[in-house]
Amino acid sequence: KMDVKIFRIQSATTFILVSVMTLFNLLRWFTQNPLFSYAALGVFVVTLAYFVASHFVLKKKFRQTNR
Repeated sequence: KMDVKIFRIQSATTFILVSVMTLFNLLRWFTQNPLFSYAALGVFVVTLAYFVASHFVLKKKFRQTNR
């Protein structure tokens, strides 16, 4: 049986980062301060890097356990 806890942690972390990015975009819209857009862009880069890195780590981990 496959352990789905790791996938749920990855999904939850990605969801939280996307939520923070949305919050920054809303703050940008309400305050008209462009710094929130830059913060949202930074969170987007971190989210993308985390998702890609964790994908390959999980793929490698499950490839080794299924041999």
